[in-house]
Amino acid sequence: MQAIAPASAVYWAIDAYRSVLGGEQGSGRAVGMLLGFAALFIAVTLWAFRAEKPKES
Repeated sequence: MQAIAPASAVYWAIDAYRSVLGGEQGSGRAVGMLLGFAALFIAVTLWAFRAEKPKES
């Protein structure tokens, strides 16, 4: 599981949390990765829920 953990947003959130609480200076990379995940999730959402696509219920 450790090998695939960096592919998860949770890994980077916990890394940033530990860096901030521990007073470490390395939280910038974790925050950058979280912003990257947010951009990816927004792009997928915008693609999946296109306004011109007919709605189904």
